Amino acid sequence: MKKLLILLFAIPLIGFSQQETKREYYVSGKLLSIVNYKDGIRDGACKYFWDYGAWAIKSEVNYKNGKMIGLMRTYHKNGQIEHEGNYKYTEKEVYSRKDGVWKTYYEDGKLRMESIIKDGIQGDWKSYDTDGEPQPMTGDGC
Repeated sequence: MKKLLILLFAIPLIGFSQQETKREYYVSGKLLSIVNYKDGIRDGACKYFWDYGAWAIKSEVNYKNGKMIGLMRTYHKNGQIEHEGNYKYTEKEVYSRKDGVWKTYYEDGKLRMESIIKDGIQGDWKSYDTDGEPQPMTGDGC
């Protein structure tokens, strides 16, 4: 009898927690995105792809309850990393916040900019030229 009661309660709950992976395509037929959902909300790995070029992945990030969490990367069309940084997830906030070291790269893979962000607020940052030399910052931060 106990097993029957457990089954009666467990079966409806399985239906409430729906997980699915959606794939979207460009008009050309090439893959645009692979996004994981749980109960209709983004949850898990999410990848976007270029429609053309040698490198397929355009960006990748993870979601939890519809909010970005952890490492996020975007890529240049040649496959080199364009941006990378972490998102901090909190239950209380509407959106995730950038948190930690965020980096931007030139197409050849050399570091272009590095900034420290804490709870979505940008702190110190450094900029580099194409030879990797630090660039002086002007009074307005540009």
